[in-house]
Amino acid sequence: MLQGIDPWIVIPTLLLFTTSIVVLFSIDHATGGGDRAAKQVIFAAIGLALFAGLSFIRTATFEAFGPWVFVLAVLLLLAVLLFGQTINGTTGWFVLGPISFQPVELVKICFIWTLSWYLSRLDGQTFSWKPILLSFALLVGLVGLVLLQPDFGSSMMLVAIWLGMIVLVHRTKWHLGIVALGIVVTVVVGWFLLADYQQNRLLTFMNPDLDPLGSGYNVQQSIIATGSGGWFGRGLGLGPQSQLHFLPEQSTDFIFSVIGEELGFLGGGTVLVVYLVLLWRLNLVSRLASGSFGSLMAHGVLIYFLGQVCINVGMNLGLAPVTGLPLPLVSAGGSSIIASCIGLGLVQSAAKTARPRQT
Repeated sequence: MLQGIDPWIVIPTLLLFTTSIVVLFSIDHATGGGDRAAKQVIFAAIGLALFAGLSFIRTATFEAFGPWVFVLAVLLLLAVLLFGQTINGTTGWFVLGPISFQPVELVKICFIWTLSWYLSRLDGQTFSWKPILLSFALLVGLVGLVLLQPDFGSSMMLVAIWLGMIVLVHRTKWHLGIVALGIVVTVVVGWFLLADYQQNRLLTFMNPDLDPLGSGYNVQQSIIATGSGGWFGRGLGLGPQSQLHFLPEQSTDFIFSVIGEELGFLGGGTVLVVYLVLLWRLNLVSRLASGSFGSLMAHGVLIYFLGQVCINVGMNLGLAPVTGLPLPLVSAGGSSIIASCIGLGLVQSAAKTARPRQT
């Protein structure tokens, strides 16, 4: 059933890439220049090549590298703090000429990889605080380095990945309490670790009218853009909010608002349906994959996609604070695309070992 290349993973990926390239071409054409669409084609090709290459490697091979990818993640975060470039107040990019890379996107996949390796060794064991505390220590190390950039959105995604995977391993009432306590502690402590502009983002999320021309501007413009598309949209290249630059970061953080404005509710809804198909397949692989490592890996990638889609779409609709998280496989930028394709390649490798479904 899941042997070979799984079309239920490949087809949604190709559809999302196609949507991204078309919308970015629309933005480039209407603004009289830019090469976002051309770059996205290159990034998509690299991502698909990585996906294909990883899908043919045995899951056991990936499992053997579990501890080392965590070392890689730490080294990447340390290197970007020392040698990275600051963009929009965040020291989170390596820049070499026209090429830029945001390592925190790859770090998310590395954390899933390492956590899958570690938790797979607890398979069948009863509840214990020790593995939870040890895995939490890994989380704290990465989150601390990410917050030094600072990148609050990515740090919260790492927390979400950890919580989701811990609950998967031990489905007990103890863990529900851990999740609740973790959320409360994260919110309280995180608030005091935020920079002033990040606190303002959260406050204006709850009430955009507090600063309509400042930190609340992005949210208001994204809501206007999304709503103005109606059922069928204004047409590619014809969205005034996005094409006249009222909507900031229209090719990255707020690309879903461009989709809503130019392709309407039908276009935005179709994109969400495609994501649902992909998430359904990731969930199926996580339940059927042979071996706990492959199952955990698929579950972690599922959390990664679900979290970033919900947060990105939510902030475009004014339902979540602006955190700068990209829309996977759609937002412009090679870092997110390459990380997403690596994650999907790891899942595809696990899918090839899946057990047949019981009828």
